Amino acid sequence: MDKLKIRVRAKKTGRFLRRNHIRKLAFFGSVLRDDFGPDSDVDVLVEFEPGKTPGFAFFGMQEELSQSWTQGRPEYTWISEQILP
Repeated sequence: MDKLKIRVRAKKTGRFLRRNHIRKLAFFGSVLRDDFGPDSDVDVLVEFEPGKTPGFAFFGMQEELSQSWTQGRPEYTWISEQILP
């Protein structure tokens, strides 16, 4: 697996995860491969703490991380195992 192609600030990200009750976060897709480029989106898988699935607040979280990590890139793709059928 290649190195992550974006800069993730550990302290800022840690605060975000704790505040939003996210217990697992993983990157997948092109952000881990050599074909990641300026027009690539950043794919993220999240798992929330039990009983803390955010509902519509989820979209605010997505926007907050997009501003922190994407630096003008397309929006993230988020998938949570708690919202999949």
